[in-house]
Amino acid sequence: MLLSRDSMFVEQYAYGRNRLYSRGVVLGGEYAVFEHERFAPPQVTSEERILESAFEVLWDSYSMSSDAYLSRANSAEEAFNAEMKALLSQTDGEPDEGSISMVILAAGYGTRFSAEADRVPELKGRPKALLPIDGRPVLEWLLEGVKDIKEIQRIIVVTNEKYIEQFENWKARATEPRYRDPNHFKIISDGTRSIEEKRGAIGALHFAVTREDIKGNVLVAGADNFFEGSFKELVQSFLNKKVGMVVTHDEGSTDKIAGRLGAVKQDITGRIIDFEEKPQYPKSTFASTFCYLLTKENLQHLKGYVRGGFSSDNAGEFIKHLVTEGEVLEAFQYAGEWNDVGTFAEYRNLRDNIERPERTLTKGVGKS
Repeated sequence: MLLSRDSMFVEQYAYGRNRLYSRGVVLGGEYAVFEHERFAPPQVTSEERILESAFEVLWDSYSMSSDAYLSRANSAEEAFNAEMKALLSQTDGEPDEGSISMVILAAGYGTRFSAEADRVPELKGRPKALLPIDGRPVLEWLLEGVKDIKEIQRIIVVTNEKYIEQFENWKARATEPRYRDPNHFKIISDGTRSIEEKRGAIGALHFAVTREDIKGNVLVAGADNFFEGSFKELVQSFLNKKVGMVVTHDEGSTDKIAGRLGAVKQDITGRIIDFEEKPQYPKSTFASTFCYLLTKENLQHLKGYVRGGFSSDNAGEFIKHLVTEGEVLEAFQYAGEWNDVGTFAEYRNLRDNIERPERTLTKGVGKS
């Protein structure tokens, strides 16, 4: 295991890595684990790429328990080799324009939600993403919607230190082989242990994008959203139009949005012209789901947004920021079953509705 007493080591790496290390930089502080002298040449040598990727492997051993690290393979050597293969593949130039990484945000602590859920013995201590709906966790319903989409080449689930063991245990029991493939599916911790340390939704997204060196298009989804249906049409529309997209759902009434959901206003072409985060008097019946398909150009605003002191708690504030900055975003109307599992009452009502014997809901896929 990699050990360091230097708390800044984590922050320097998570927020500062950019492949242009200053000359003589030493990562790891007093207990140096990686020393790399570099003159920032225009061409990165293969040796330098290997050194950087080797550091990625060391970083993984630092950011998770040894049991969790080894559980991903039959031996330490196998785990190391699989991780090294995945990381080296990420250094091979720019990603394909049609490829998409998916980041599922599950690093919240849900204090008020947990206070109510903990009264139910079988739900006590569980994160919202792993709460059961008709025999499987909310997270699996979300993953079901993307499982046959070839453009989504890797999935990163971001959780925290409090819940990472539960996510790793879920992964170990998962029947889908792709969830055990480190080249396709990965669970990481954002390093926080309490609500006082939390990064917020956008802070966690920035952590994942930086930590995993994501440079291309990203499908961002909150793990406490319930989706039933496929995202194929969303991805196809995104690839055709080549603009960022915000998945919306017509609530039919502004009363259902007021004070609890983001409201999206769009023009006749579908372009978003206004975005409000939980307004008291919404201008539209279209709610923003916590699901966005963003271009690499959209994501270039992420670092400045986080470091600029803007709100990192509500993901919708970042979307509002993009609209304000003139980024072209379109609304994509999701016609399937969607629910925001924000309160325990909403979770209970959703569970009872989905599990009722007479249920005959037709799965939707959405329309732009």
